[in-house]
Amino acid sequence: MRTRTFAVGVTVLLACVMGAASVYAAAFPVAQATEAPKSVPRVDPRMEFTVGQKALRDGDLNAAEKEFRRVLTVDPRSAAAYANLGVIAMRRKKWDQALELLRKAEYLDPKIAGIRLNIGITEFRRANYGAAIVPLSSVLRDQPDSSQSRYLLGLCQVFTEHYPDAVTTLQPLWTERSGDVMYLYVLGIAAHNAGNDALDQQALSRMIEVGGDSAELHFILGKSYLNRHEENAAVPELNRAIASNPNLPFAHFNARCGACAPGRQR
Repeated sequence: MRTRTFAVGVTVLLACVMGAASVYAAAFPVAQATEAPKSVPRVDPRMEFTVGQKALRDGDLNAAEKEFRRVLTVDPRSAAAYANLGVIAMRRKKWDQALELLRKAEYLDPKIAGIRLNIGITEFRRANYGAAIVPLSSVLRDQPDSSQSRYLLGLCQVFTEHYPDAVTTLQPLWTERSGDVMYLYVLGIAAHNAGNDALDQQALSRMIEVGGDSAELHFILGKSYLNRHEENAAVPELNRAIASNPNLPFAHFNARCGACAPGRQR
């Protein structure tokens, strides 16, 4: 089914055009420590937490993990400690472990939007796009100006083929991201499949305007034309992408698909 190829294409292009890490540049907010239980005479979890925070900021994940686990031995209901252990697991790309820790943190303190954002990011990185929608939507309700949660939510809605929802989510980012080729591509996919032809054309025109002459742009343009069944426009763009970067993922495959499409003019 044609629409089901979009998630694969966008995921590959995220890595090619932006770099996986840049999508999550503002991620991993660090939770704050709770008050020390008065019944504990020897260990102040706030001090341990402060040391762990510094280690985490410095990138010393082993030391940070040690301190946050010490906090849990004193205060086993510390949502902040679980949240930051989840952050450590995220940075190690141990997504299943991160989700388990973050869910514990969310259970203990469901009001912290940063925990839910990290749950959404973790589900996104596990390719569980449908599961990411609920936490990301909740963050956006609490923080309507969170462009990161809005963008990731829009991506998840496209990947799960909720195109009208994706248009509603992504369109407010136009002022901020209309110079971003990947944003324009994803918005165009959502608009095209939602039947919003005007926005679809607006996104395509802007993408051509800002994209330059990179292999990635020609690939994205080729994919966009293929999505519209405009194979005669798609194939030259895909061939330009291949000429510029013969190793670009899926470029050869899509060029062959476009060349063999029924009704293509020879």
